[in-house]
Amino acid sequence: MSTGTYLISAIACAAGISILSAQQPCNGAYTEWNTPRNVNRAMGAQNLFSRYDISYRVNPFYLRGDFNGDEKLDVAIMITEKDTGKHGIALFHGGEEDVIIFGAGNSYLGKGDDFKPLTVWQVFDRKMAASWLGKRVFYGEALYVSKPEASSALIVWNGEKYEWIWMAD
Repeated sequence: MSTGTYLISAIACAAGISILSAQQPCNGAYTEWNTPRNVNRAMGAQNLFSRYDISYRVNPFYLRGDFNGDEKLDVAIMITEKDTGKHGIALFHGGEEDVIIFGAGNSYLGKGDDFKPLTVWQVFDRKMAASWLGKRVFYGEALYVSKPEASSALIVWNGEKYEWIWMAD
């Protein structure tokens, strides 16, 4: 999409007029600009855009951290499964094309397949995560997720897979 097309789309969106395809929301004009290149590349290479939309319902809509402790920058991004409207997180490990989907129709963490209630998230560095996890073994930084005034959890890498650790209800 050319710069001129982005500008026209931006002006139309600001006026409440969508000139994009019916499947693409008004903010879709900015997806490529606002999403890390490795995420766009991996989602395109694996045809994930056919099944998922990037979700902008939580700000920020993506986070960066070293979630698996390999000293490479990883990206976690909010997504929505197109067919069901279920919300989740796609996690992209730095330097790899693989993606891990939490929620959005996938129950990888064993905590359901829709993360719609989660409206707060942030990266906890190792020190902050360790203060919550005590002697539990984990690698890298933790992804903190929360439904305000209800519950919160940390998503951590245990060396083999990601785990969901409840923090509070």
